[in-house]
Amino acid sequence: VVPSPLVSVITNVTFDHMDYLGTTIKEIAEVKAGIIKKKGYVVTAAREPEALKAIKARCEAEGASLLRVGADLTWDIKEAAPRGTSFSLYSPWGAYPDLFIPLAGKYQVINAATALGVVEILRHVYGLEIAPEQIRAGFAQVYWPARLELLTLSPPVLVDVTHNHDGARVLRAALQEIYDYRRLVLVLGMLGDKERAKVVKELAPLASTAIITKPNSPRAGNWEKLAEEARMFVPRVRVIENIPGAVEAALDEAAPEDLVCITGSFYMVAEARAFLFSQFRLSVASPD
Repeated sequence: VVPSPLVSVITNVTFDHMDYLGTTIKEIAEVKAGIIKKKGYVVTAAREPEALKAIKARCEAEGASLLRVGADLTWDIKEAAPRGTSFSLYSPWGAYPDLFIPLAGKYQVINAATALGVVEILRHVYGLEIAPEQIRAGFAQVYWPARLELLTLSPPVLVDVTHNHDGARVLRAALQEIYDYRRLVLVLGMLGDKERAKVVKELAPLASTAIITKPNSPRAGNWEKLAEEARMFVPRVRVIENIPGAVEAALDEAAPEDLVCITGSFYMVAEARAFLFSQFRLSVASPD
């Protein structure tokens, strides 16, 4: 679609949209590598060996230059906390110490390194005037709704779009490493064409209560089947079709020292988040 992009970016390649992209990591990566153009510049955060192999092969075929997150772009994490992440980044052109993003989750540092790779190419290949101070300020002001977004309530409520297995692994790591709580109340709703069993297996064992709800989409499929899968791991499972009703039930279940985690499809999380903002008159918190 874009014949001559300044930079082509391929983030981590995982199993998603397999009905369109392919059934193996190699096939998915080959399709995504279609954005790599002749003599272009590429940044990738792909980690799977088969994905990297496909991306490298396309770069070689097109004579494109490749920057790899984790190899050419590296980092040190100083602190990963609910309010955000402190870290340093290193590129082939220099170091960026003591950065901060108001986003939770160690994986956001990988996203930051990917973004820095793009900015470095714009600066040093194309001559765009972007000062290190602007890079630092940009990271400090970034806002990403529904990605480990903690809404300050009593009890605290975390909303996160987790619509595939890789996202569930990331969310599980964050729930275990970053947040401090007594019990977890999980609200989950997923589309029928996603890896629902794998997501439940990652998240449900952490919860004391799981509330299964229906995403507002024709692709919801047999959404109630999630409850059967959750009962394999959670002592208490409820099924509430209405999303606002599921959110209210979770708030009723949780004590002030518990954590409510609302996760699943974009359709479900977006409606739950909108309900919370309207019901409690929330506003987006300042990074400070």
